[in-house]
Amino acid sequence: MSFINEIGSWIKGWRLDKFFKGLGNGDKQTGAELQATVEKAIELVNNLKSYVESPVGDMVTTVIPGDWDNELKAKAEEFIKKVASNSGFITECTGMATAGEQLVCVYNKISSLNDDDEVDSFWHKLGVLATKVFADGKITFSDAIIAAEMVYRLIVKNKEVAVAEEQVG
Repeated sequence: MSFINEIGSWIKGWRLDKFFKGLGNGDKQTGAELQATVEKAIELVNNLKSYVESPVGDMVTTVIPGDWDNELKAKAEEFIKKVASNSGFITECTGMATAGEQLVCVYNKISSLNDDDEVDSFWHKLGVLATKVFADGKITFSDAIIAAEMVYRLIVKNKEVAVAEEQVG
């Protein structure tokens, strides 16, 4: 059996609850909290994506859900500002007045490359970074990559499919 098949079997054999329980050192409550954290990070990034594709209004109040507690809202706002300011590698975007304008500028520059992989990579990286920030250092960057991918594929995508099916049916 090839190495790739071995890895594929190993990954397919993972169960999300066991993964998060393992991250929480066997503590089921901590594992559930981490899963919820990842879901919030993905929600924030999806809201950011919607905003930068059609920027209307104040970005911070538009992308951060109103039902989040104040601590999570503060982390989300800090994350947005950090990402916007760290996106200075695209020099044309550093002089923008707000974090929203900077992120829209960065997104537009990346989109102009006409490379779907680059755009997907941008959103994926934001999801991973948001997961790490929201988890308060409880997980490593590597674990945040795996967690974000697993939650997105196994939970978020399934919810999106269920909503779409309800709308059709």
